[in-house]
Amino acid sequence: MSKGDSENLRVRLGEPLKAAFDRLLADKRITQQAAVIAMVEWLIAQNPLSQSMVLGQIPRDDVEVMRLALARAEAEAAVHKTKKRSDRQARAQARRRNTGPDGAAA
Repeated sequence: MSKGDSENLRVRLGEPLKAAFDRLLADKRITQQAAVIAMVEWLIAQNPLSQSMVLGQIPRDDVEVMRLALARAEAEAAVHKTKKRSDRQARAQARRRNTGPDGAAA
């Protein structure tokens, strides 16, 4: 493999899939390269469970269970993120009032 080939990707889609992909590209007015880059970036940014589901590595019988588990994990992560944000905001307000988090004067 030459140096230039290390950045290239060649994929055979088959006629029905290629035609559907071409229609999508035309509808969205996006190039093949831009579409593939966006899909790869999105896939890489997903958690391992989502990646496995998208890539078909989880048997179909287990997909619904995995979706429920993933939804629950995402909901818990959102709650944790919201709590961290609330805690940061409370500390910032306390600093602005020139008091400590426990209300004591600084």
